[in-house]
Amino acid sequence: MDAGLEEAVQMSSSSTLPMKKGRPRIHKIREKLGLPGRPKATGIFETRAEFEAACLDKHNQGWSLRRIGARFGSCYLTVKRAILDAENNLK
Repeated sequence: MDAGLEEAVQMSSSSTLPMKKGRPRIHKIREKLGLPGRPKATGIFETRAEFEAACLDKHNQGWSLRRIGARFGSCYLTVKRAILDAENNLK
C-alpha cells in the first residue's frame, strides 16, 4: 500500500506521466556554443590588429595588463595574448 501511495505522490496531477525534476527545457541543447576562434575585435576597436597595436603601445609605455584591459574593455588574458601575438608578428 505504501508503494502505491509513493507513486501517486510522484505523478503529475494533469497526466499519468511522472513529473520531471528541474526546470523544463525551452530550447534544444547545442553541442557547440558560440563561434569558434577569437573574436574579430574587442572593445572599442574595429579590427584585432588595431587592438594588438594599441595594447603593445600601452605595454611599452609601462601599463600593466590589468590596467590596459580595464581601459580597452577586455580581460587581462586577452590583452596578454594580444601583446604576444603583436610581438610575434613584428619578428
